[in-house]
Amino acid sequence: MVHHSALARVGIVATFVLSYPLCVWSAPPDVTSLFPAGAQQGSTTSVTIQGKLGDGVCQVWASKPGVLVTCPEKPGPITIQVGAQVEPGICWLRFFNAEGASGLRPFIIGTTSEINETEPNDEASKAPPLPELPVAVNGQHGKGGDSDSYAVYLKQGQILVASMMANRILGSPQDAVLQILGPDGFVVEQNEDDQGMDPQLVFPVPADGIYTIRTWAFPAAPDSSIRLFGSPACVYRLTVTTGPFVDHCQPAAIQSGQTHRVRMHGWNLPAPDLDIAAPISAVEQRFEWPLAGWSHRLPATVLVQPYPGIVEQEPNDAAHPQSITLPCSLSGRIQQPKDVDTYQFTGKKNQRLRFEVLARDVGSPLDAMLRITDAAGKVLKEADDDGKQSADPDFEFALPADGDYRVVVIDRFLHSGDRFAYLLSITEPQADYSLAVAADSFVLSPDKELEIPVTVTRTSGFAGEIRVAVRGLPAGVTADPVVSEGKGDSSKAVKLKLKGDGQQSYSGRFQIVGSVGNSAVLEHMATLPLKSFQSETSQLWLTAAKKP
Repeated sequence: MVHHSALARVGIVATFVLSYPLCVWSAPPDVTSLFPAGAQQGSTTSVTIQGKLGDGVCQVWASKPGVLVTCPEKPGPITIQVGAQVEPGICWLRFFNAEGASGLRPFIIGTTSEINETEPNDEASKAPPLPELPVAVNGQHGKGGDSDSYAVYLKQGQILVASMMANRILGSPQDAVLQILGPDGFVVEQNEDDQGMDPQLVFPVPADGIYTIRTWAFPAAPDSSIRLFGSPACVYRLTVTTGPFVDHCQPAAIQSGQTHRVRMHGWNLPAPDLDIAAPISAVEQRFEWPLAGWSHRLPATVLVQPYPGIVEQEPNDAAHPQSITLPCSLSGRIQQPKDVDTYQFTGKKNQRLRFEVLARDVGSPLDAMLRITDAAGKVLKEADDDGKQSADPDFEFALPADGDYRVVVIDRFLHSGDRFAYLLSITEPQADYSLAVAADSFVLSPDKELEIPVTVTRTSGFAGEIRVAVRGLPAGVTADPVVSEGKGDSSKAVKLKLKGDGQQSYSGRFQIVGSVGNSAVLEHMATLPLKSFQSETSQLWLTAAKKP
């Protein structure tokens, strides 16, 4: 089983490769950022890269079908053509040649009109006007001291949403600030951190007039300088709209094979209820659907599960706990000051359960604290994060006796609001494992073996043998499967050895796959965390050189 915390991060599914003849040159591509960082469906965009395309013929792999990338013969911008039917969201790009490949870079496919920032726009009094809303502004805090301003005419009663994507998804090394200046030039709204380090503003317009949206940045990694930060890598996408903008949905998880009514929550939403039919094949995945003409940080998604998804029913405080049957997932919100959401279930002695909250990891401002008590209110277990790298709690707990138990969700600092949403899952843990690698791009020489270490993590007492093999190798390249035993050194790590005959060059995808007997459920691909982008990938890349 793949836990929800892993599923909450955007996965990468390889679907499209551009093919050109390969030649041997001296340096692989090393692309560190793209500007603009995205494009609208059905558009062709000139994109400037930071880094280098390497020597000789450069090719590009894209994760979404319908995205075509053309590299120039001479140094200069690349061209990205996005088909009109390309699914919105993150398209991952990998640049490669005969010598190797770059790391993956995100390129955002949007649904609304887009513009690129034009300098100079530092002075708020001389801010260029934005076109008709909604619009996605592609900008850069391109150098130290840089600030960007945009003017927009607003009417009384409108609700303006200005949402920035920079550090959290694009890996931009900035901690940005957003401000709104009123017609008189005074700051009327400001935000520094909404989605991680990325700001977002929701502004009810008090009077007709020309308002200014202003942004600048500090370094994401603090240093000793006391000034506004900037570099060509500090790219951002600023969505500005007075129309529909989706923040989250409830329920946040639905059962596979059934039709569910899902309600969108956000601002300016005319008809927030949608009927969603999740296919059985989508279980344990994120199910995504387009919202034509609506804005959102990323396309709206729900998690698809094999068990029921429940929405909290108020009141569900300590005096009125909501009864639930396990296994299940619960979609709730900490809406009122000092709100305490309480759920009650009946359990058996020594029954081991997995409790997991998704909130911060999927963009909620909730700093969730999860508490397990007995029927009398005695606290048996409490956590406010997973103890590793997430602010969301995630743990297993064995019930000490037969009887009724309560699960309590609160905000650690007793904050609250309509956006303080969470998904609480309670299941019986299944013995399982995961595989991880330390890199996603490898080079195989014709006269040398390539060793790829694979880390094995076993959970909930899994002690079976795992067959680890390589899938998708080209002709002339081989790798014998290895076995991770239930005990000993190999239970935690194994090494795959790739050999090539050097008869032809190759650059393309492959996968490392773990399997247990004939169980399809226990077949998992090795992944690499993409920490800069809060994502991960299972699509690895191999460059095999030809003998001279």
